[in-house]
Parts: sequence; C-alpha cells; structure tokens
Amino acid sequence: MNEDIKSCLDQQDVNHESLKEMKFHYKRLKKDLRKRTRRSAWPLRIIIALIILVMIFTGYKLIEKKKAEANMVQEDLQVIPVTLTTLKQMNLEQLYKGNGDIVASSTIDVYPDTATGKVTRIVTDLGDYVNKGQTILWIDPSRPGQTYAESPVKAPISGTITNMNASVGSQVSAQMPIATVGDLRNLQLETQIPEKYVSSVKLGQNIRISLISWQEDRWVTGRIVEISPVVDPNSRTLKVTMNILSDDPTIKAGMFARISMVIETFENSMVLPSQAIVERFDEQFVYIIEDDKAIKRPIESSISLNGFSKIDQGVVADDRVVLMGNNLLEDGSSVKILEGN
Repeated sequence: MNEDIKSCLDQQDVNHESLKEMKFHYKRLKKDLRKRTRRSAWPLRIIIALIILVMIFTGYKLIEKKKAEANMVQEDLQVIPVTLTTLKQMNLEQLYKGNGDIVASSTIDVYPDTATGKVTRIVTDLGDYVNKGQTILWIDPSRPGQTYAESPVKAPISGTITNMNASVGSQVSAQMPIATVGDLRNLQLETQIPEKYVSSVKLGQNIRISLISWQEDRWVTGRIVEISPVVDPNSRTLKVTMNILSDDPTIKAGMFARISMVIETFENSMVLPSQAIVERFDEQFVYIIEDDKAIKRPIESSISLNGFSKIDQGVVADDRVVLMGNNLLEDGSSVKILEGN
C-alpha cells in the first residue's frame, strides 16, 4: 500500500517537472516568434513609410500648384485692360441743331380777276412750269340772264405751279386763291432760332443743311439772307431764312430739313475725348499711365462740345491718358494696355 502511494507521488513529481519544462519551451518559442515577426515586419513598415512620404510630397506639390494658379488668376483679375489717348489741339465748335422747312424763294397765290364765275377749262397741271402772263385756266363769269366771254387767269410770275385749288365746274371768287406759283429754281429754308442764340445769328452766315429723306450722313450749305427784326413773343424764337446753295434735284419745296449752325468757336483748344474724363463727387480727373500703373490726375475742363472737352490744366502733351476702362480704375491700379489705341 505504502509502495503504491509512493509510486503515485513520484509520478506526480515527474508530471510537474514535465509541465514546467513545457511552459519554459512555450515562452521561449513565443519570444523567438516575436523576434522573428519584428524582423520580418521591418521591410513592410519601410515600404508603408515610403508610400506615405510620397503621398505627402505629391499632395504638397498639388497644393502649391493650386496656390500658384489661384495667385495667377487673382493677378489677372487685378490687371485692368485699358485703351489710351493723348492730348490733341483742335478747334471746338459749339453747335445749334434744329430743323426747318424747304420753301420756294418766292411764292404767289393766284386770284381770278372776276368777282365770281365757274371754271370751264384748266390748261396747266400741278407741277407745270409757267411763264409770267401765261394762262393757267379759264373762267366763265356769266350769270343767269347775263352772258360774258370766258376770262383767263394768268400767272403773275414765272415759276412752278405748286398748288391747284380749282377744278372744272367749280365756282370761284375774287377772294379765293385758285392756284399757287413758286420759283422752285431757287429754294430756301425757313427756320425758327431760339432766343438764347439770337446774338449768334448774322446775315451771310453759312449753315449746314440735311434732309430727313437722305438716309446717309449728307449735308449741303445754306446762307442766311433774311433775319426777322422781332422775336415771336409766343414761341420766343426768331425767324431766319437762308438760301440753299445746291441744285440737288432731290431737294424739293415742302420737305422737312435739319440744320446745324456754329454758335461759337474755340480755336486751337487742347482737348481730350470727354469719355476719358471721370467725374466723382464733384471732382474731375483722368488716369495717366506710368510704368503700367494708373495714376490719378485732377484736371480743369471749362467746356465740353461734340464729344470733346477743353483741358485747361492737369494734362500735358506727352501724357498717356486712359480712354476706355477708366471707370474700373483706382489710383495705383495695374493695367494692361490694349492694342489699337
């Protein structure tokens, strides 16, 4: 019995030693495995680190490129395209522009010699040219119970029949004009000049005339031959008559015409296009270009006429003045000068 117990205890000691040895080998194996795993993971870690570095470098380059592009766009937005002009010497003319009517130089209404009568014959037509004393039509002055010979109605002057108020069979009287004769070989223009320009109107003065019917920008010359001695108190205008110095057949009596008359001339004025002048808060100035920069320059301008302004002070002959694009500028703005100035 005792021997059996001893044998069992010895067997337990052997098992315990075996278990301790197994644990020792397991720990050693585990330690070796960790060392090997660490050694085998280093190449992978290096590769991953290199990939991360490449991605960081590429991302940085992309960011820098985007920043550069944004800066270029911003610079382009800040550079304003402009065109230039320079100071020029010219005569500035203050103009009055109005209108008037084309009329015959002389026009006379024709009246019959008889008190009353009936038109029996018309021997001329509207638009016919007649000589002084030529018969225009015939009138029968007979009345009930009284018979008279036909009476002619003759042209009082040589000219063209511009109006015919009679027809065959119509009754006429000595108080009723039956026709109008006008000298259409010498046409005139009649116009009304506003009172404010009366002092600028002179006999012999030349006026530019254009017809509404002319499609193109075409003008002929007229010369003032008659000025009314009084101003119309109702319209506050002065009647002015001028001869038309042209034999253009398209100019006809009764047409509506435009006129352009020089009121005042400013000779040898130094001018800029009015478009080049900027007005802000009661200040007039221009922009001068120096080293591709717009420099604000205050000016003094006394008068603006027909798209040009007379420059009294602030700009000299060699200055390059911004013409187009000036409303987008500020003092010191960068500019790009466009071709074709």
